Amino acid sequence: MRKGKFAPTKPVYQPPSQLVWTDEKLATLDSKQLLNLLANLHTQRVCGRVAEETATELEQRIRARLPTRAVAVRRKRARSEVMLEARVAEQLGALAAQLAARYDLSPETAARIISAPEIDGPDQSPADAFASATIYVVPRNAQYHLDPSGQKVVTGLWSSLIKMREESTFFERLQNKYKLGDQTIEIWRRKPWTPDKLLRGLYLIGEEVQYMRPWVATQSGDGIRIIQNLQDTQILARPGSVQKAVSLFLLVPLEAGKYNVSAQVRKEDSCGPLYIRARIDDMLGKTTYEKTGGTADQVALFEEPLALKDKETGFLSLDLWRAQNTPCMIQLDGLKVERTP
Repeated sequence: MRKGKFAPTKPVYQPPSQLVWTDEKLATLDSKQLLNLLANLHTQRVCGRVAEETATELEQRIRARLPTRAVAVRRKRARSEVMLEARVAEQLGALAAQLAARYDLSPETAARIISAPEIDGPDQSPADAFASATIYVVPRNAQYHLDPSGQKVVTGLWSSLIKMREESTFFERLQNKYKLGDQTIEIWRRKPWTPDKLLRGLYLIGEEVQYMRPWVATQSGDGIRIIQNLQDTQILARPGSVQKAVSLFLLVPLEAGKYNVSAQVRKEDSCGPLYIRARIDDMLGKTTYEKTGGTADQVALFEEPLALKDKETGFLSLDLWRAQNTPCMIQLDGLKVERTP
């Protein structure tokens, strides 16, 4: 009888899709093996070798054992795409360097642009932007993006500026002109304000845009809002890095007699000491009275008695400023000027 040869039994390969992956088996795999198993499971699911319910349940248990960053979808980018992005970034950097060399793009320059209202509203008036500015960019035609009947704060200011252009007392027109599409842009520099010039300009604006406010800002800092109440006025102001002071001009002239200016002052902690100067100028801008006070308290009462001599007429201005240049908000509540015996 012939003797048969018995070879050792080789291990039989069993596809992962046919294995029963218990939690104990999954626990023996490291992150790389789990990711490979997850990829294989996806292939087997697409081929239909693993039931959808079984695949979903196993996938959840595999993902639960992987760190979040390991299962994040990563898209391999083509080298051409990476190189294109690098070239575009380099070109943008060169363009930014050219613009920075040609123009002043600093935050200080941006802070010089005064915000002006664009839509009509109860507290919306172009008077503060007009009175605070020193440089005006004026197009040949008014620019608006809504119905002009609801944007008189834009169209009215523009038409008033065109009227003022004919009066040489207001502006010095710079030589430069610029084309913007089909528009011609002119740059005007305002001459120093005197009460008579300021009142004349505001009168022309008032013919186009109706506003009933006794105060106007001649320096608006980083922003100012003037709210007129029945008996007094509320001021919300933020002194800025360029216009460090906030200045208010009373449109109503003060005749000879005694007056008292008062308001409750509120300010943020970051403001530091606050200084308030009351000043009276005549019609041509000559100062006839000036007094400065200050407070370091967050809430304080400001009062300033004034006296005008016989046959004297004056215009009151209030200047508010701080010693330190940190952003902060200042609020004046109940600002009013009362005549006293």
